[in-house]
Amino acid sequence: MQHAQLLLEYGTLVSAPRPLGLDAPAEHFSEARALQHVTQLTANGVGRLVSHPGIEHGIKYLTQATADIAAAAGGRHDIHVQVGALL
Repeated sequence: MQHAQLLLEYGTLVSAPRPLGLDAPAEHFSEARALQHVTQLTANGVGRLVSHPGIEHGIKYLTQATADIAAAAGGRHDIHVQVGALL
């Protein structure tokens, strides 16, 4: 019985945390919010290769999403967001 209890406690200590939903606090990573970004970037099967027209959409989306993160971070000193052009 002690062996089963030890395995249960070990599994609890090393298991991955449960994915967080859209209602998770902004300072925590949310799988649901991340999936929204992935869905937006892969919508309509538009490619994001360098020579593909969909790259412009991807760049605009990621630039805006990053600016939104920076705005949400406000005056926090532990978060640094920088948006710049690709060279």
